[in-house]
Order: sequence, then structure tokens, then C-alpha cells
Amino acid sequence: MKKLYALLFLALPLSLSASKYTPAMYEKATEPVSAENVAETETSSASANVYKDISGSAITHKYLIVVGSFKERLNASNMVDQIMQKGEGNPYVAVSPEGMHRVVYQSSDNDTELRALLASIKSEYPSAWILKIGE
Repeated sequence: MKKLYALLFLALPLSLSASKYTPAMYEKATEPVSAENVAETETSSASANVYKDISGSAITHKYLIVVGSFKERLNASNMVDQIMQKGEGNPYVAVSPEGMHRVVYQSSDNDTELRALLASIKSEYPSAWILKIGE
């Protein structure tokens, strides 16, 4: 038992010293942010908000009514098929920049039109919501 305590006593300072910051790490973490870095980040985040349909074409409408969101494309496609069998909406799968497969019930550039439609389908799709994209 004494050997175990001695080993722990010796190992603890070694593990703590291995996790210390180096001066270079500190300088990197505290350097000021340049205007170029900020502009570059804003541009990349704006271009990263591009939704595509499953064929890879960019979605051009600004507003989407989303009735389902899935990691697996097959699950999203199955939900689209169910909506189509009911003869409702204009459903399709939109793929988010993060790879989520959104089941779009209807899309439009007119948010007022979609808000009215959303209210009318809430009883059947209670978790439906409007997604604004493209800005």
C-alpha cells in the first residue's frame, strides 16, 4: 500500500507539469483579433448557410416550413413519401450545411404566406417551424 501512495505521490507532480501552458500558447491566446480575421469569419459563416436539395442544387427560397429533421436521409425521404401520399404541400428534403436532412413541407420567399400555412398544418405537424435561409 505504501508503494501505491509513493507512486501516486510521484506521478501527480509529473502529470500536472505536463499540462502547463507554454509562453507561445499564452501569446497566441491573447493576441488581438485583426479586422481581416473578423471579415473572413463573417464571410465563411454566411456562405456556410447554403441549404441544398438532395440532388445538390442550392435552395433559392428564403423561407422553409420544416416538419421533420433527421440525420439519416432515408428517414427524411420516408416522411416526404408519406406527405406526398396524402397529397399535401410540396415536400422535399433539404440538406443543411451541418448535414441534417430537413423535411420541407413548403417553401417560399413570402413569409406571411408561409406563416398562414404553418398555422393550418400545426394540428397535423405540431413540431413544424419556419426556417429562414440565405442571408
